[in-house]
Amino acid sequence: MTLRMLAPIAAALLLMGLMGAPGCSNISDQPATEPVAAIHPTATGLADRLPVTLEFSDRMGIAQVAQLPAALDIVRPTPISGYHAGDVAYSATDQTLIVFLSDGTAAPSEDLVAVAKVTSGLDALAGCARKCSVRVGGA
Repeated sequence: MTLRMLAPIAAALLLMGLMGAPGCSNISDQPATEPVAAIHPTATGLADRLPVTLEFSDRMGIAQVAQLPAALDIVRPTPISGYHAGDVAYSATDQTLIVFLSDGTAAPSEDLVAVAKVTSGLDALAGCARKCSVRVGGA
């Protein structure tokens, strides 16, 4: 079989998947079930918001980022300069929660502060490519 013969077959299979044809599943960024992640808040202001469902997106395999519905009021912010897998930070400028998937360093910034640590469900977050709804609850 030549490439010219395979192209229409591949196009038909792709179309069947996109249109939800019987026997083919729809292509989606969403997982079939909503994963759950438990975190232990280390900063005041976050615990009051839990549990909450957030939509996470991957940032080059280093972290998962989710927009918060409202800004956090952090009383005594602790800026981070290094992080470990499972550390959770908050960026007030972007109003985002950042879950780190690996260890690394960050340029110290008053805007990026430590707020929690993931206690379970980090694998569910690590498997997310984009627009994954994850239920985040307290540990």
